[in-house]
Amino acid sequence: MLGDPPADGWRKVDLERAAGVERGGADRLLEGARSLELIDWADGRWHRGEPRPALADPLERLVALSRELPDVAIAPLPRRGYMRRE
Repeated sequence: MLGDPPADGWRKVDLERAAGVERGGADRLLEGARSLELIDWADGRWHRGEPRPALADPLERLVALSRELPDVAIAPLPRRGYMRRE
């Protein structure tokens, strides 16, 4: 979790560093968070959405629980064999 935002909000580069992504790597995440009203853009910085949306607490809990999952590779989806028709 990011913790409390700075008084003047987060810079995008700070959010990218916190997420461990390269420059531009958080763009889609920020778009999604903004569309869910979790964050807002004002005065050139990112701020928590106010009022806090109902989705915020369950989403934070999901993220916290996902950190407890074992670090193992995800099994690939089963695939049906492909046969070319003649």
